[in-house]
Amino acid sequence: MNRDKLLNYLPIILLLVPLMHLAGKAVVDTHQLLQPSPEVWRDKLERVRRNDAPYATTQHSVVVAGGRQVVHWTGLEETLAPLPVVNRGVGSATVDDLTYLIEALLEDLKPRIVVLLPDRSNFHLRQNKRPIELLNDIQEFTQQVMTNDSIAHIYLYPPLNLPAQPQYYQRTKELTEKLISWADTQPHITVLRSNSLLARVNKQPNPRYFHSNGTQLNNQGYLILSFILRQQIKQDFPNWFE
Repeated sequence: MNRDKLLNYLPIILLLVPLMHLAGKAVVDTHQLLQPSPEVWRDKLERVRRNDAPYATTQHSVVVAGGRQVVHWTGLEETLAPLPVVNRGVGSATVDDLTYLIEALLEDLKPRIVVLLPDRSNFHLRQNKRPIELLNDIQEFTQQVMTNDSIAHIYLYPPLNLPAQPQYYQRTKELTEKLISWADTQPHITVLRSNSLLARVNKQPNPRYFHSNGTQLNNQGYLILSFILRQQIKQDFPNWFE
């Protein structure tokens, strides 16, 4: 291929490079998601830990755990200031995976608060959990978290209703009801009802809070999640924001 033809194709090549990168990443994530062992997420968690900010070991840190929705959660540090935030979003890890990796998840941290936002991966592919099964997984996760002496409270978000995945709305509704009933008996656990604030009057997810693909919150959606969390923490621990 001569130089002129190469130059003609160069813009196309430059456009394809990032697409090939994303495609390769999607293949890797899908492969990990299909694996039965939670060990597939350990390396990714280690990479997340290496990116921790210097304040990650402070006593009043807020650790946010979950999958892809947590990975992309932006703006929480500003909303919860002056409380330090540690992001523990790990690919498409399920609650089972996070429980298995709990020691690595909280290693070297002394959090006062742990927040859990379960990923949609709990509802499909290798997991395909029924609401009662996912409730049991979340209960096991909270039991493991509470073995950490520094923990003052755990906040739970139900899985998000996503515009592109209406097949999971009923499961989320049933799980949310079960979570609320159970958390009412647990003094150190609170369920944050985010889906109702991300929905229209007809209770369907409001597209204005999601990216166009319908599988990911946008900045407005994350701001709502952040605001809900701040308001609840401020209500439970008002002195922390003084």
